[in-house]
Amino acid sequence: MNNINELAKAAYENAKAKGFYDKPVSIPERMALIHSELSEALEADRKDRYFKYREEEITVENILTIDIGFRQAYEDWVKGTFEEEMADVVIRILDLAGYEEKFVDVYTNAMPGMWEKALTIAERIAVLHAHVSKACKVNMGGLPGGYLFWPQLEFVLRGCRDICTEKGIDLELHVKAKMRYNSLRPRMHGGKKY
Repeated sequence: MNNINELAKAAYENAKAKGFYDKPVSIPERMALIHSELSEALEADRKDRYFKYREEEITVENILTIDIGFRQAYEDWVKGTFEEEMADVVIRILDLAGYEEKFVDVYTNAMPGMWEKALTIAERIAVLHAHVSKACKVNMGGLPGGYLFWPQLEFVLRGCRDICTEKGIDLELHVKAKMRYNSLRPRMHGGKKY
């Protein structure tokens, strides 16, 4: 993800425009939403819901070029897939980074040792859940300073990137597609409370 900080600003601006910042921000609530997206990615993997070419040669790149009918094409081909859910994890973290005007670095630090021990998608998603939980505990004062908030979320971003790279998924492209889809949705995405 080469322009991750530009994506963070765009994710935040879109969420703000859709009303998700009308109330004060609750970091634990945001962490719960990241957990939710990770669980949806796990469920998509369990059900083998991946973006797959069907009879026609449809790609995410093709879908992104559609002007009229983009939303329907996205819903027909991408909605509910593992790729979409991983993009949602990234967007949730980038949205928070944009809100906090945090420069996100997904290239500097190595993944922690338990990452290498996690061999399956389910095990790796469990590791990502652990990092989100650590970030939440840091925010709420439950862990000592060695577990800093943003490094935990940067581990999650790197983990999402690594999982997708290993599966041949262009995560940045899926993030851009989902952000475009979100920009076309109604305020509060049609009635969500947060």
